[in-house]
Amino acid sequence: MAGYRWAVELSPEDLADEVQRPWRKRMTDFWQLSFHHKRGNHGFDDLFLDDEALLQ
Repeated sequence: MAGYRWAVELSPEDLADEVQRPWRKRMTDFWQLSFHHKRGNHGFDDLFLDDEALLQ
């Protein structure tokens, strides 16, 4: 973490936001449904069930 803070000045609030951002994106991004419905690609259907478990 020190390396990142050396390269980019981050306040404690910014740092906390950056830690939470990937989780917010992960919890709201169901790209597997886009592949399934829009592209007709069913290769990632099993991943949707794994991601759905994170919501609980």
